[in-house]
Amino acid sequence: MILVRYILREHVRPFFLGFGVVTFLLTMDFLFDYIDLLIGKGVPFWTVLQLFLLGLGWMIALSVPCGVLVAALMTFGRLSHDNEISAARASGINPIRLMIPPILASGVIGGLLVLFNNHVLPETNHAFANLLLDINRKRPSLELKEGVFMNDLEGYSMLIGKLNDRTGLMKDVTIYDTTEGNVPKTILAKNGRFIMDPAGDRLSLELHDGEIHEVPLDTSAEKYRRLQFQTHTLVIENIGTRLTRSDRTARGQREMSTKQLQDEIGKLEVQRSEKAERFDERLRTYGFDDYSAFLATLPNGGRRGAGAFLARAVGA
Repeated sequence: MILVRYILREHVRPFFLGFGVVTFLLTMDFLFDYIDLLIGKGVPFWTVLQLFLLGLGWMIALSVPCGVLVAALMTFGRLSHDNEISAARASGINPIRLMIPPILASGVIGGLLVLFNNHVLPETNHAFANLLLDINRKRPSLELKEGVFMNDLEGYSMLIGKLNDRTGLMKDVTIYDTTEGNVPKTILAKNGRFIMDPAGDRLSLELHDGEIHEVPLDTSAEKYRRLQFQTHTLVIENIGTRLTRSDRTARGQREMSTKQLQDEIGKLEVQRSEKAERFDERLRTYGFDDYSAFLATLPNGGRRGAGAFLARAVGA
């Protein structure tokens, strides 16, 4: 029993060393891949932390086997270097007995990894993919500039003559509104101010002393509409600067458990059978019992092209 504890204790430090080094390298690779995206999108710290914690799922799945490998190599390498294996053999201990404790421990770790990879890893991969997709949809913080046309807002093109960033006051504002499809509007205002929603997904423009120019749909009548206003408020919804969480139901192969993969295979088998039946029905309309009978009537050189033609014909 003392020997068993000794062998296992010698594996602990190398295991955590290998596990930590591999996890650190994977973490650095993760940061290099996503740090620019996260900084450029202005994602909150807690969201970044959540993305990292979800990414630990696939990191652990790779780090644990590497840690076991490092532990076995370092432990038995040190035992051999210090002649402890030779001493054990001289004491009448079979060297295989030295291998039994780490083999049993690796079996336990392997069983836990199977459960982890089948139940935990697919869920973390799915949540990671969902969050990353939401981050990719998020736009950076909207930045209003003066003297240039801004086309960041969908359906709007805006030109601001002068802008005070601190007070939000604007002068000589020109807005082209195409949100109503074939009825574009031109909004001109001498001054105004913008108000950004604290939630970050709505922009309010309070315009003063301006005009709205619009060409109605009935252009055959050669009509033109001009509306003057003292105060006009334009609210632009869903400007995309807020991180909106969604729940994507579709899953990739790395996001499925064994049961989910088997269910997907079953669905594909059903689709394959249905296409095969349509294929055979089309062949029977040409007087062939099956595909083999059809190929038997063709020269060897034309079989591949004929098969591709029939596949396209039945939509396979």
